[in-house]
Amino acid sequence: MINLYSEFNFGKDILDSAHDNYATYDLLDHWDIEAFIDLNQTNKGNFKYDPPVAINEDGVPICRGGFLIANWGYISDSCRIKWRCPHVTRKSFNCPIFNCSDSDYGRTVYTKPEWDNRIFTTTPRGSHKWKNTMKKRTSSERRNSRVKTDYELENDNVRSKSRWLIRIIMRDAAMHANAWLKESAIAPKNWITTWFNYRAA
Repeated sequence: MINLYSEFNFGKDILDSAHDNYATYDLLDHWDIEAFIDLNQTNKGNFKYDPPVAINEDGVPICRGGFLIANWGYISDSCRIKWRCPHVTRKSFNCPIFNCSDSDYGRTVYTKPEWDNRIFTTTPRGSHKWKNTMKKRTSSERRNSRVKTDYELENDNVRSKSRWLIRIIMRDAAMHANAWLKESAIAPKNWITTWFNYRAA
């Protein structure tokens, strides 16, 4: 993609768990692209190095009371993620160890993606931003499934790339027309009649 579309700047790469490996994270770091990759279920808990604090499988630090520490954003100047005591940041939160810090600000923990770029992602796993970003993958996954399953792309007996491309474009056009028809207030029969009348005019 980078070679084909050099005029674009890619800031994020949203991938499924098949790409959950350190080589992919390192490559994206090299290109300064933020990785949004699902953790592979068989690879959870596999750290490159021992984590400096107690954390869960999504890279979220756990406090002494056993609770997930509240994410307080990414600090770009120092390239690290800030986490604060959940007892202090969430007023309705009751912690049995509420006095683990003398500061009214509460205990603060920092993590750095450079420690383990797979676990300590710039956007913490499980955060609202992470979930909203990962949702964007679902539209492309649904499209791929529709092309392969409903429109039986893989049953086409062709070899050349150009013929594959033509068949994919035709299926995408059919999906677009189908979605357009579903959203249209005009009945299918009238929609076709209206289109022919428009062409005739």
